[in-house]
Amino acid sequence: MHFLQGLGEFSLLGGLGEFSLLGGLGEFSLLGGLGEFSLLGLGEFSLLGGLGEFSLLGGLGEFSLLGGLGEFSLLGGLGEFSLLGGLGEFSLLGGLGEFSLLGGLGEFSLLGGLGEFSLLGGLGEFSLLGGLGEFSILGGLGEFSILGGLGEGWGFSLLGVRGGLGEFFLLGGLGEFSQLGGLGESFPYMAIIIENM
Repeated sequence: MHFLQGLGEFSLLGGLGEFSLLGGLGEFSLLGGLGEFSLLGLGEFSLLGGLGEFSLLGGLGEFSLLGGLGEFSLLGGLGEFSLLGGLGEFSLLGGLGEFSLLGGLGEFSLLGGLGEFSLLGGLGEFSLLGGLGEFSILGGLGEFSILGGLGEGWGFSLLGVRGGLGEFFLLGGLGEFSQLGGLGESFPYMAIIIENM
């Protein structure tokens, strides 16, 4: 693994690896990356302002959310199936459908939903952005939470917990293999990086 502008397969902080984080260019880049599954970037499945095919939050992709221009845009979008408070199978914004978005209770709820694949504060198995799911991302509590998660395995938690108890915490974890600010067995010396971020 390479960190801090590394070029490895799992580079972090500006790296170019396959799973780069924080400005990386890898296939699964996070936070401003350009990869296929970028988070906060321009990848095919970008989140938060991305331009990818499935962009979220202001994206221009085919399934853009929150002001997007895609075919299934949400929240002010111009898409073919834009909804606001519906109760259907694909309800958006507080709906109760199977694929509810924005506070829904569906299986694939987005933005505060309780579904299995909830996004943005959801409680689903694969919740994103503050979710409680098994694979939560961005503050989730799932097994593989990312960005401040508190999950069971705390597999890849990043940013925001600074002292989590996960076994594989990244960026501030206390796990056995913590990295970038963690107190784990492998990287017990990088806490100052997190404190200054």
